[in-house]
Amino acid sequence: MESHKLIPDVTLHLVHFFYCAIDCKFNTDVDSTNKSESNCTLGNILDKLSKLLSDYSKYINEFESRDSTVESGKQTYTTLVTKDYKCAIKDARSRLPEGEYNFKVDEPVYNDILVLLQYLSPNNFIWHYHKDEERHLRLCCDYNFVFHKDLLTHYHVVSVCASSNLEDLDDVRESLKNTNITKNSDAVLKKINGIISVIHLPLKNNLKFECSKDGCSYGKPTYVSVELYNKANAHYSLFPNTCKLAIMGSRLICNCFIVLLKEVSSGRLKNYNLLISTLLILYDNTHGQILDDIYEVVLNVVDKHPNAFEELSNVLLFKEVVKKIADDINNYNNSVVKCTKCFVKLTTAVFNDDDVKMYELLESTIDKMKLMNNRELKNKFMKMYDHYLKRAPLACAATMLQMMELIMGALDTLDGGSVLASLKCLESMFACLPKDAVYYFKDVYSRFLIVHFVFLTNGDKGRDSLENMLEYEFFSELIVKVCIYSEGKVGSGLEDR
Repeated sequence: MESHKLIPDVTLHLVHFFYCAIDCKFNTDVDSTNKSESNCTLGNILDKLSKLLSDYSKYINEFESRDSTVESGKQTYTTLVTKDYKCAIKDARSRLPEGEYNFKVDEPVYNDILVLLQYLSPNNFIWHYHKDEERHLRLCCDYNFVFHKDLLTHYHVVSVCASSNLEDLDDVRESLKNTNITKNSDAVLKKINGIISVIHLPLKNNLKFECSKDGCSYGKPTYVSVELYNKANAHYSLFPNTCKLAIMGSRLICNCFIVLLKEVSSGRLKNYNLLISTLLILYDNTHGQILDDIYEVVLNVVDKHPNAFEELSNVLLFKEVVKKIADDINNYNNSVVKCTKCFVKLTTAVFNDDDVKMYELLESTIDKMKLMNNRELKNKFMKMYDHYLKRAPLACAATMLQMMELIMGALDTLDGGSVLASLKCLESMFACLPKDAVYYFKDVYSRFLIVHFVFLTNGDKGRDSLENMLEYEFFSELIVKVCIYSEGKVGSGLEDR
């Protein structure tokens, strides 16, 4: 293959993998044998894609000037695709009125493939397809030159998209570094963000593709039809549930964001508001089907890009994300533990300690947790409560009653993991907010006795529980703090220990 033909070839393999992944993910009519074959097919495509990306990076490095153009004369790339994309076509048949399309709903699906190919390709690359009687799909691409900056952006975009599925990322990451994705990160982010407009989410789209329809030696070609895409999109939008293409596309966008956030250092990515706005759109239009992916993006922003919270516009958008995450803390969310982790980290990042909304949000969330029966969720929240104690002590003092009720409820379960998480949380609270926490001494001490008799008694020894727990070095610092700050003389003489 000539080097410049890598450009359409790698784009086609990426889109082909995407549609095959839809079949593999959503096709429930196949048995385990066919599933294995589908996974094998996906693996083969990824292997080929990895090899193409390796060759593509070498091709990119041949050009040093960003102002240069890659001249090749007029070229035509063509290939046969034998995959029927059954799941995407089946989904289209359930949403599109076949009579309106002369019982050929596969045409809108093939048009969707062209739209995605056309969108991901550099300028001056024009795609079309041919459909023969044997239902083979021939995809062709006409092109003659491309600016180096467009070529570089295309390489970065397809590499980031492929990286979200490749297991071995070392070569791709090294290549992204060598081709300086950091300097090009804003252009890549905008391109990836635009995928949201070509995957049938219920949005008002304004697609524009200029195609020079010069014909093709293989017969009458079918070019991208924006009118057909918008017409199909209007039908897709009538359904309350999101289509398969939109779910996989939304997941692809999230995974690309994660790769970008990991590969681009903090401070070098500028358009965080674009990223957050897209997350909010995905939140509203995927109906909880990709929550885990959205939470992963949020965690990567908080952990790796603290500068994202320096601009007020970003903070305001993230506050909207916090509200949605707070609503997700319920018994029906399969990713509720990761959701809780996001909630704690994000609230401390976007709210000030004296913000009344912080108190209200924290109070209502803790009240909701008390009524839930998810121990793992409560333990995770108590283990992460240090974030609030260190960064929002006023909010902790204002919600002390609700938090103590949550802790006491966890202690009352006498579950080992819950007891340890509760006692550790109490230790932090007495250390950071002794004057507020001491009012709950009687409740805390009575539960210490229960915990002691259940977990720490040895034979018929009846020594004082505080003495015994100190001997076992069981959260001794916490016990001493309780004794020191209590008004009575319980545990007198233990301060030095």
